[in-house]
Amino acid sequence: MIFKSIKKAFAWFSILFVLLALLIGGGYVALRSPRVQTKITQYIAEYFSEEWQTEVSVRGVDIGFFNRLILEGLYVEDLKGDTLTYLGDLHLGLSSFSMDKNQVYLDKIRMDDVKFYLHKYEGDEKLSIQFLIDYFSVPKDSTSMPSWDIRANALELRNASFQLRNHYSEATSIGIDYKDLDVRDINLLIDGIRIDVDTIYGNVARLNCYENRGFFLKGLKGKAKVSPTELKIDGLSIQTASSDLNLNLHYTYNGWESYKTFIDSVRMDYTFSESLINFKDVAFFAPVLNGLDEMLRVSGRVYGPVSALNARKLKLAYGNSTSLEGNIDLDGLPNIRET
Repeated sequence: MIFKSIKKAFAWFSILFVLLALLIGGGYVALRSPRVQTKITQYIAEYFSEEWQTEVSVRGVDIGFFNRLILEGLYVEDLKGDTLTYLGDLHLGLSSFSMDKNQVYLDKIRMDDVKFYLHKYEGDEKLSIQFLIDYFSVPKDSTSMPSWDIRANALELRNASFQLRNHYSEATSIGIDYKDLDVRDINLLIDGIRIDVDTIYGNVARLNCYENRGFFLKGLKGKAKVSPTELKIDGLSIQTASSDLNLNLHYTYNGWESYKTFIDSVRMDYTFSESLINFKDVAFFAPVLNGLDEMLRVSGRVYGPVSALNARKLKLAYGNSTSLEGNIDLDGLPNIRET
């Protein structure tokens, strides 16, 4: 449902872009002024403000004839009056568009100074973005709606930030708190993007970011596939300040709801090439390891849900004289005493 909503929103945005280009094309000389284009776009922002019953504004826009869009200062509030998203600059080029073939082919999409803030307020069961998901959602009986072929040469984020805050949960003092996430300095480059019905394909060429608890992702890259039933990243390379991992990652699950019961419902499959993992990096995700600053060398295959984990041809080396090699079957995690 989320992917269908994203595709519908993307198609709406593309159609609006084309309509604006056509409008400008009808009186190209008169309407070439960015000031006039901004005024038109602000009227559209006012329309969505009324539709969503919240604040939507745009500082400026410059639309090239049919194939280029520069958007400045897009701001959207949630229904509580807090910032939902702010986009400093958007640079978008349209390669081709066909209503007959339901195709949208984009050049590079670049977004600078993006801020995306999600809240779960007291008394609310869903996140603050739910009103947009509902607005762009596809009705369940809309099986006859055509599927769009959406592609982009590349997507680049510069200096983005993301926050997720649950207002009625207790804070965690050690490790990353998934109820109070604050990720900053996000820089991302994905090329070869393709959306096929409910599946997104892309090559992650670069990702780095900093989480406010101190975790620093120095670099991540890999060839990715994401769908409601699968997450796959081939040639995944992850570097942090202290670790260097090389692996293929494959998650399978019945749907997005499976992540709510990750331990039992998500089947993991990791195939590690020679990798170095520092326990102090792992401690951000497993606080029980907090205080350890030792390196672990690992290779082999680890698969299964957390509650029934298996390892084959696993090689572990710790320190100068401790190593383990073989096959392992574990039932009962994460409860160590029952495993």
